[in-house]
Amino acid sequence: MRYSRALHSVAGYAHLLPSPCSSFIRGRFLEPAASNASSFVVRNPFHGGEVATVIAPTAAQVDDAVDAAMEAFSIWSDPNQDESRVLFLRNWASLLKRNREFLAQIITLENGKTLSHALSEVDYATSFLDYYANLSLDADEFSRHGASIIRVQKRPVGVVAAITPWNFPAAMVTRKLSAGLRVGCTFVVKPSAATPLTALALCKLAVDADIPPGVMNVLPIHPDDTRQMVHRILSSKKLAKVTFTGSTAVGKEIILVAKQNLLRVSLELGGVAPCLICHDADLDRAVSGIISNKIRGSGQTCIAINYILAHQSICDQLGFKLTHRLSTVKVGDGFDSSVDMGPLINAQAVKKCQRHVADAVNRGARILLGAQQLQGNVFMPTILVNVEKSSVVCHEETFGPVLPIVPFIEEAEAVSMMNGGDAGLVAYLYSNDHTRAASIAEKLKLGMVGVNTTMISDASQPFGGVKQSGCGREGSRYGLDSYLELKYVRSASWRPPE
Repeated sequence: MRYSRALHSVAGYAHLLPSPCSSFIRGRFLEPAASNASSFVVRNPFHGGEVATVIAPTAAQVDDAVDAAMEAFSIWSDPNQDESRVLFLRNWASLLKRNREFLAQIITLENGKTLSHALSEVDYATSFLDYYANLSLDADEFSRHGASIIRVQKRPVGVVAAITPWNFPAAMVTRKLSAGLRVGCTFVVKPSAATPLTALALCKLAVDADIPPGVMNVLPIHPDDTRQMVHRILSSKKLAKVTFTGSTAVGKEIILVAKQNLLRVSLELGGVAPCLICHDADLDRAVSGIISNKIRGSGQTCIAINYILAHQSICDQLGFKLTHRLSTVKVGDGFDSSVDMGPLINAQAVKKCQRHVADAVNRGARILLGAQQLQGNVFMPTILVNVEKSSVVCHEETFGPVLPIVPFIEEAEAVSMMNGGDAGLVAYLYSNDHTRAASIAEKLKLGMVGVNTTMISDASQPFGGVKQSGCGREGSRYGLDSYLELKYVRSASWRPPE
């Protein structure tokens, strides 16, 4: 296992980051309120150094952001504005492509992921803008019923609160906004306090792409005030919908607040993604898929493999191949071009990995590789074998580079375990028998399944889970549905007065 240590300057992003870093409301970045402004520091997860100081919004500014979105909605939602909405998305996408490297560097600064992974995220973020800019919307449907003319319309729901996570600070903003903006919704965005700079940089590019004032408002809320301010936003009667990506626990709390005003809710929540390796699988292909999936973002993705179910006959071989490949992975500063995997987001994330490893070992598992914390929040890629099904790592999302291997004998036993928990986001399976693979995929009670691949995220496909992994879909034409409501107009035939 190789390890690197390096620091990186935070200079060079003035053309993308406002000064000071503050809320974006009504088309401009706010100057701090001298009397009661609060601020918080964004730190690099690798070396812990200060990246930027961010001015948090006041309660009055939070209210004004919702007001601004409501005022902008009346114009932005007009069906005659469709060409303007498409043009904006295209211009915004073009600016993301032009500033790809700078955006990636900002992501690495505040998130810690490797620059190569950050560049991939910018491409992923841009793909949603491109996809929805090129998607044709459904026309109104007309029909006759007896003497009446029937018209069914799809219209934007209104003002949307978008609460985005730190693990994909660019892509989760564009994935939510691209669909909603395309159909005419306006937004109040609350990025994670750990990674607000990327969202602010996207705002600056949105201004250059001529977004009308109030259509997109971004609030970098102080981490100590998050619950209070989010409740304030969701309690507004001007809000129509909330979309959230994050933990299941927070998702449940959002539902409780949103139900007061019967808000529409879209949730993309946690998963405990299993990966099933059948006895007839191509192990080299499986190992490549597992490693690329697990080191992306240091395993801090909702679709990262949480545990591997491997047929007993190939467990030893799989463990050997994974250890051989992962032992060459270099961990450290995401700005080091030789590094394959960056740090975890904070010390709490490291502790969770350590807790999952310790629990598995206490139940009889053996460590083949890793399980060590290096400088700061760097946690070595870890492989565990002979893991018991009752281990916490098989039932709780790890969000880190830990790969436990659980042996199984009967396929039915493995499928039952994959379906048994509360989570239902994604699963993966590897088999060279296409009939077997299709049969297993059909039995799985999850929102997404990858067969002989772990690359499932695509702007043109519906992303989302079932059970306690959320509701609604993002991406694809289905991603428009939660931003639209149906309006039915029935017109009786007109008759002149007698």
